[in-house]
Amino acid sequence: MKKKTSSPLAVHATIAAAALGGFLLLPLLSGEDLLSTIPATSPAEIGVEHTMPATLALTLAVTDEAKGILEVSHDAAETVFVSLPETWILWEVRGKALADIKEDAPSFGFIRWHIPAGATLSFRLEEIPSSLSAENPSGVSLKIQLTTVDLVSEHVGRNVILVKNARAKIW
Repeated sequence: MKKKTSSPLAVHATIAAAALGGFLLLPLLSGEDLLSTIPATSPAEIGVEHTMPATLALTLAVTDEAKGILEVSHDAAETVFVSLPETWILWEVRGKALADIKEDAPSFGFIRWHIPAGATLSFRLEEIPSSLSAENPSGVSLKIQLTTVDLVSEHVGRNVILVKNARAKIW
């Protein structure tokens, strides 16, 4: 009976493929999401102004290219003013007509968005910030509900942050 022999090239190719596959799966197996792998060189800040207690919902969808979409909405019965980096591009408006969404001229690198009750705004982020802080100078409480979605690993994270007359780290 003839013994089957393996080619050295086939053996090396199999080992290389297994090693590469393991390397690519390492972030998924370690529970690490893409947000935690972004270099710590691009922090960002947002500001929120309101007169009544409110919940600000932030949903961030992250791709493997460190780009993403940030969705912003609130539950207040009033217009809430949210200052975002001017590099974040308005992508979509839901719940209100586009004409109902106002913005102030850019100032100090920020655009102040007037978000009426019932509106949801989505922004395209060409670069996901490595960290995000929120400033709430209002004398009333703000609950920030953060949802992060890693579109590669399908990992979903949730966090709630309470802020009043202070700055808080969101991620």
